[in-house]
Amino acid sequence: GHTYRITARGSWQDKDTSCGPGGYASNSMLLRLAQPLRRKWHANWFALIGAQRSLFARRFVISDGVTYRAPRDGRLWCFPNDIWLMYFNNKGSVEVTIEELSGQ
Repeated sequence: GHTYRITARGSWQDKDTSCGPGGYASNSMLLRLAQPLRRKWHANWFALIGAQRSLFARRFVISDGVTYRAPRDGRLWCFPNDIWLMYFNNKGSVEVTIEELSGQ
């Protein structure tokens, strides 16, 4: 039930495409066809995504920053929005800062 401000900065690379935690929209026909295979298919490629729990978690877009009210206790998992089997061609990192908002 606590509320947090989650922000991110930095740069990472999806194969040959560099971007920040907001990700990127692709004009590639192949990537457009593959969009439903992303872990959060309505978000940009490589947008920073968060989830509590690891299996069957409700995923949410963090991007450069979001205010998030945690529905339960537990670990926060963060990852770029990509296809499960395609993480092998990724490089770089983003730094995530989590701040609990007081009085909320």
